[in-house]
Amino acid sequence: MNSNDQYLWPLFKAEYISRIAHIREILNECYGQGFSRIYFDRIHQEFDSINGASRVVHREDIGELARLSASYARHLRIQLPNGLDDSQLVLLEALIVLAEKVIPLINMESDFYCLKESLLPQIRNMLASPPDRDVTSNG
Repeated sequence: MNSNDQYLWPLFKAEYISRIAHIREILNECYGQGFSRIYFDRIHQEFDSINGASRVVHREDIGELARLSASYARHLRIQLPNGLDDSQLVLLEALIVLAEKVIPLINMESDFYCLKESLLPQIRNMLASPPDRDVTSNG
């Protein structure tokens, strides 16, 4: 880690933890109020912000998880008028839980080998062709 990264890393950690907590709050609101486009927009925006912040500290693995999660939230927003399957919401919940599980690794400043080499490829595959739905289509 260079001197800039050493300065930025604590800021990134705080930002990440705050945004993940906000995403959890948004999802909990969804469960209480019902799902609407605005909630998916907010989840997308939070994950997109994490993606941008991860570039500053050169953490492409965290950025990719955030980017995939943001894209999936956007997909769900588009699918909302057609109705959402429980499996789609379970996958969104799983992505948020995974993002929450990254917090201890961030605190340890781990290299996230398991995220890069194992989980991200599996997530890419699931989002590319989930059962009974095509995430890449808009219809």
